[in-house]
Amino acid sequence: MIGTNHDRRFLFINKIIKQLNRLNIDNNYIKLLKAKLGTNFQLIKSIFRFLSSSYRLNNDFNLGKMPNYTLESPIGIAEYNAIMQQSKFVLDDVRPGQSGLAPRFIWALANNKKIVTTNQYAEQYTFVSEDSVVIINRNNPKLTKSFFVDQNSLTDDNFYSLEISNWVRILIAEKPVPIYDRSMHDK
Repeated sequence: MIGTNHDRRFLFINKIIKQLNRLNIDNNYIKLLKAKLGTNFQLIKSIFRFLSSSYRLNNDFNLGKMPNYTLESPIGIAEYNAIMQQSKFVLDDVRPGQSGLAPRFIWALANNKKIVTTNQYAEQYTFVSEDSVVIINRNNPKLTKSFFVDQNSLTDDNFYSLEISNWVRILIAEKPVPIYDRSMHDK
């Protein structure tokens, strides 16, 4: 996973790291860009960190106290793609309430990766294979070793309907608009 520490994401990532360690899955590339905090905001956060261990942990991350998981600056797309190519699994954490699929999720699908996501709507898309995606709760994530061990082929033919050549055919009315909502697809 490569992302930013928005919405106190490091708290979620910390839970994931602990579970991966318990499952003996230790070859991870998890990096978050530190949140940029202004002086006034930093003062408020430093007061809250004494009140709650979760605020303290997130604040410590933003102060650079977890260098193994910290990005000081964004990485370029070429480096991101190289990391994605070397990965077997992708962790996708969406903002609370988000229902659409994030670019990281689509890129992972396009690269035939298995995905762990907090997006509770991910499996509603017809081009998302239930064998390649596991949905977890952001506040109480539960990972299983079996998801990481099973290496079945992940290719899903329906994903090809997303290619630009198909959309051009749709725009010129050579093909109908596909239905990507699994609940509507079966009706």
